[in-house]
Amino acid sequence: QKVEKIISNCVHCILKNQKKGRKEGLLHPLQKEDTPLLTYHIDHLGPLESTKKNYKYVLAIIDAFTKFVWIYPTKSTTSAEVIAKLENQKAVFLSPFQIISDRGTAFTCGDFADYCAKEEIKHHGITTGLPRANLQIERINQTIISVLQKLSL
Repeated sequence: QKVEKIISNCVHCILKNQKKGRKEGLLHPLQKEDTPLLTYHIDHLGPLESTKKNYKYVLAIIDAFTKFVWIYPTKSTTSAEVIAKLENQKAVFLSPFQIISDRGTAFTCGDFADYCAKEEIKHHGITTGLPRANLQIERINQTIISVLQKLSL
């Protein structure tokens, strides 16, 4: 016990025992609405094997409240395709209050920011390198991959 006490009070030992790598910290959860269709998690999946119509990617959208999933085939991961799919969603379900996505180029470019501003959508980009911050959509991506692999046998 005496040795433990000496080591725990040794400034040199404390400095040498500091963890290397990423700093640990708390995730700051985003406030989600308690009403369906107000918060969407979105992400691209792919590239996958190209279809006859040249679709290589999937845009997945999940409603944070109901967990309902929409998947749209896309030919690329451009913001124009994302906006077109969100317009399809809007025609049936109106625009969401907020969108949570990773920081892919389709979601960080000016066109997407302009679209969100025009539609009065709050866009939250998760921390780079921390996919667990958008775990709902990441889990759905695993399921989509599994289903697509089984269908392509």
